[in-house]
Amino acid sequence: SLQNGVTSGERTIKGLDFPWIQPD
Repeated sequence: SLQNGVTSGERTIKGLDFPWIQPD
């Protein structure tokens, strides 16, 4: 699912943790 234009998979690939993508 796209969240703010960035997928959780892309976040994993980039190795970055964006607070604006947190499902919490």
